[in-house]
Amino acid sequence: MSRPIFLNDNLPAPRTQRGISRYFEKLEEGLAAEFPGQVALCSATPANPYHFKFYPSLRFKGSYRFKLHDRIATLAARLERPRVVYSDYFGEARVNAAEIFTIFDMIPEKIWLPQDNNRVNRRFVLEKQACFARAAAILSISENTARDFKTIYPTFAHKVVVTPLGVDTFFFEKSSEKTRDTGKPYFLYVGTRTPYKNFLTLLDAFGQSGLKADFNLQVISPGSAAFSTEETALLHKWRLADSVELFCSVTDAELRCAYAGATAFVYPSKYEGFGLPILEAFASGTLVATSNTSSMPEVGGEVAFYFDPLLPESLAATLKQLAALPRSTRQDRLAAGLARARTFSWERFQKQTAAVFKEFV
Repeated sequence: MSRPIFLNDNLPAPRTQRGISRYFEKLEEGLAAEFPGQVALCSATPANPYHFKFYPSLRFKGSYRFKLHDRIATLAARLERPRVVYSDYFGEARVNAAEIFTIFDMIPEKIWLPQDNNRVNRRFVLEKQACFARAAAILSISENTARDFKTIYPTFAHKVVVTPLGVDTFFFEKSSEKTRDTGKPYFLYVGTRTPYKNFLTLLDAFGQSGLKADFNLQVISPGSAAFSTEETALLHKWRLADSVELFCSVTDAELRCAYAGATAFVYPSKYEGFGLPILEAFASGTLVATSNTSSMPEVGGEVAFYFDPLLPESLAATLKQLAALPRSTRQDRLAAGLARARTFSWERFQKQTAAVFKEFV
């Protein structure tokens, strides 16, 4: 039996691409509810909780470079003959159907290429452009990302539909995990430490703030278990070695506990397509300090504390403001953060996304 919807899960690194992985899981969940028995899935991840017709693929070091998965997905789609194909990370699958893609951000165009116009970056942007050209619809996770997309690719602007993300109800639940005993209150950073995430500016600002005697900085960051040369230099410059803790792998429960126990979650990124950790922090019951750029104000609203991510002194001033915040003001902001997080739901995302698929099924 041919199924009208074909999901091409071609994400190359689900472990580090946590946000996109979560997005795809929620998309699967919504389509399973809206189109029971009408979805096929091609994936290298064996989990298939919604019992879609499943086509196994392969993922190993180097497989993405050779587009092995896309070749497998192309063959599987020919067998299925779907009306709609959704690919979660662009790709080069060749199908005779309406195609839907998602723009998670415009980082390759706005950051990667201007900073490093190498062959790999150029190839990926060209791959994206080819996907946009043949797309029947393009989902955007935020209004800001949609605006950036329309500025860079005005020819495809009419294809864009904004479907904002949600936050897992899990983060609203009171944690039963014990908070790590850090000995001092702490600010929390969550995310990779690639350049645009701006972690070096956070280290510099924390050092400038003079708060190390009374506060720690806790870092939850997948990837390297050691600080880089540049990071180590800043730790030495500001004598922060005893005040900054690095954790590379935590469970969702430990992450929620880390959010809940923090004086504030700090998100210094120069650019984001959405900023899901902002909502996770709000829902977990902590304050948020974030950059005043791209999509962060759209997500944080009037509840978050903002700073200029290009100025360490701006971030340092915000950290000192948070450290000295009166208890009553803090409680008001915490309540406002919870309310803000509840305005973003995965159920809304799933209904909006299903409506786009229905246009082509």
